[in-house]
Amino acid sequence: VWAKGGEGGIALAEEVVRLCVEPNSFDYLYSLDRSIEEEIRAIAQKIYRADNINNLPAALKQLKQLEELGFGNLPICMAKTQY
Repeated sequence: VWAKGGEGGIALAEEVVRLCVEPNSFDYLYSLDRSIEEEIRAIAQKIYRADNINNLPAALKQLKQLEELGFGNLPICMAKTQY
């Protein structure tokens, strides 16, 4: 995209669309009807091989607020760093 500007962007978009319509076996690691905390736990255990997760009270409060605002059934995007 960078080297060809808009022309490269069109080629990229066409390839993304092509791939999106192909059959695939994508599935989440967890059911989207689980709580945010349960979704985070599933990712931590299945991807990062954690035994469990430990949430501070402030984090649990924020998770509850997110669920009350209607964000509880959305997929989780998680990034892990060593810090």
